[in-house]
Amino acid sequence: SDSETSLKNIRTGFSDDFGAEFQTRWELFNILGLERPDGFDGTLRLDYFSKRGPAIGANLDYETDDSFGLFRGYFINDTGKDNLGGRFRNLEPDSETRGRFTVRHREYLPDDWQLSFELSYVSDRNFLEEYYEQEFDKGKEQETVLFLKKQRDNWAFTAQLQYRILDFLTQTERLPELAFRLIGEPVGDFGTFFSENRAGVVRFRPAENENFLRRLVRASITDGQLGFGRPDESGSVMRADSRQELEVPFSIGDWRIVPFASIRGTAWDDSPVDGGIQRVLGTYGVRASHYMWKVYPDVRSELLDISGIRHIIKTDIVAWGADGNVNPVELHPFDETVEGVGDTDGVSIGVRQRFQTKRGALGRQRTVDVLTFDVEAGFFNDDHRRNQVTGNEFTNGFVSYTRPENSIAQNYINTALLYRINDSTSLASEMNYDLNDGQVDVFSLTYAVERSPRLSYLVGYRYIGEIDSNLLGLGLNYRMNEKYTLAAREQFDLEEGRTAEFDVGIIRKFPRWYVGVTFALDQVEDDFGVSISAWPEGLPSATLGNRRFTGLATSTGIRPGY
Repeated sequence: SDSETSLKNIRTGFSDDFGAEFQTRWELFNILGLERPDGFDGTLRLDYFSKRGPAIGANLDYETDDSFGLFRGYFINDTGKDNLGGRFRNLEPDSETRGRFTVRHREYLPDDWQLSFELSYVSDRNFLEEYYEQEFDKGKEQETVLFLKKQRDNWAFTAQLQYRILDFLTQTERLPELAFRLIGEPVGDFGTFFSENRAGVVRFRPAENENFLRRLVRASITDGQLGFGRPDESGSVMRADSRQELEVPFSIGDWRIVPFASIRGTAWDDSPVDGGIQRVLGTYGVRASHYMWKVYPDVRSELLDISGIRHIIKTDIVAWGADGNVNPVELHPFDETVEGVGDTDGVSIGVRQRFQTKRGALGRQRTVDVLTFDVEAGFFNDDHRRNQVTGNEFTNGFVSYTRPENSIAQNYINTALLYRINDSTSLASEMNYDLNDGQVDVFSLTYAVERSPRLSYLVGYRYIGEIDSNLLGLGLNYRMNEKYTLAAREQFDLEEGRTAEFDVGIIRKFPRWYVGVTFALDQVEDDFGVSISAWPEGLPSATLGNRRFTGLATSTGIRPGY
């Protein structure tokens, strides 16, 4: 129902970067004196930061029977400096007038057509990271694009027009590009046909400032490492690409065997080396998969909470070869899945295991995956593939089961484990072992406990060699009594020997209301903040202030990212 008041939310707090913070959210249509249309939700933002200045913005989300979309806009008269952590502190913006706007719209048209449009503007390279950090880290790239698609059954035709307006982003322009795709077309009773075709004018435009690479990895990359093999901007290049694949599946016993072969022809009217160039790439191989299972009804343990075991094993194998007449380094890096493919042979073997049991009281037992353990190994004859944009070698190998020529050719062993010790305790781990370097590139281990309804905690360790990230994470939610709940989060940087981030929140329950105070320390960006929030019982969406710990009103469970 429509809100009876114009004010939706108030948030106050303090941080070293922004000073005293006063942020408000208002019903946009009420402020404008307009009746809110069905399917529309609008918010006006009026903010003030004592160290930065006043700001105004608007959010609009809408959905109708034949369209949906959004608008995000925010502008500030910024008299402060950005603090992005590491070597990027006290960065003075080029202009005090800073902001962004993004428009995204999709329209469903007659006869199975749909039109998508996006327009994005950001005043400078650091604005999103400073003011919209979560969107910067995890959100969709800021693009300006017009996309038309007609999709029916198993085929689709697309037309894409894309232009880069933000010179601090690396993007490929399409001026325009047309494509046609056909997926899973039967060939008689014996085969399946796939077709992918594109043609158009493309232009590669790297970021004008090389700092964008540092922003991507959030690490202290040396100037010598930066820009190794970094390609220059291309002119407008006419490109045509066609890939045709045939699969011939059959079964041998319990094994499903799928031989496949594809032929790809691509032509460019310009290249960094020899002007116009043509490439023919052939890929051939076989995929195989197998299921097997066995039940052990006599395996029982009260200590391990096991009442019978069902063991399921799925094996996946793919082996392939790809041969072409052009090395990817001879091409502009328009698309990693087009220009980035080349000669490679490889094989991947994956064994995915699941151990199931029954848990719960008699008469209410349910099937539970008590243990899942996956192991995958990839081996390549050419194990040195570089990212076409950065020039750096890929650290973690990867095999694309459906498009093996798109794999990252780095020999590896990857494991993933999840052990549900009981209904309230679990252990999870992932690892990637680089066989070329003979070392672990990625490793994580998490122990989580939920002693509902009063206590939940977790201890986690994460190592990512590519960005020298070596973190110990701790999380705690504890309901001390009927009135008070405590929440704490810490990330400890083992490489630096110090706390990277530490948050603590205290939730106080009043009759029909909750009030929370959160203290946040971020030593990566050298920032400290305090925020206050309040929300009515049963309605956390109406929170005044920070919503981070509002879920503690109903559960002490620790949600991912919180």
